[in-house]
Amino acid sequence: MPNPREPINILLAKGRKHLTQEEIQRRMATEPTAPADDIQPPDYLSKKQREEFSALAGELQRIKIIGNVDAGELARYVVAHGFYARYTKLLRTLPKKKRARLRELRARLAAEEGRAVAAGEEIDDEDVALELERSLALLQDKYFTQCEATARALGLNITSRCKLVIPQEPPVPKSNKFDRFKKLAEGE
Repeated sequence: MPNPREPINILLAKGRKHLTQEEIQRRMATEPTAPADDIQPPDYLSKKQREEFSALAGELQRIKIIGNVDAGELARYVVAHGFYARYTKLLRTLPKKKRARLRELRARLAAEEGRAVAAGEEIDDEDVALELERSLALLQDKYFTQCEATARALGLNITSRCKLVIPQEPPVPKSNKFDRFKKLAEGE
């Protein structure tokens, strides 16, 4: 199976393709680019999520790896990140919960997972805490996986960003005919 087609700028930066100037110009002219002039957070995001969306969109625009069509993907990342943070916080505070609160939280998580809790089943606090911890860990892992996948697609982690952004070489200062004499004078 062939590798996915990479943008011409990345190919040139890697220096692995032997293309003629004509091929390079043709590829640059036909390569699609998405505008990034109107990236707005979707309406379904909360106020806090909109702020996170705007901050991330600003950073991604600054390094020029986001377009208007990526707003949905960024919103999915923000939502998944919010759920991940929520379940991580619940896991941290789990030992502090009281018995009644544990039972209520257990029933709610069971409903989210799509399974029923037996009405008359007798369990002790340790069983409730262990089952609740397992459920929270599964949900945390689910949202971490979603968060990681969308982050990779958007270039939010370093490895994916290196694949999307072309490293800029520092400009080489132009030399003139007197540089040779400067070097000789400094060496003496």
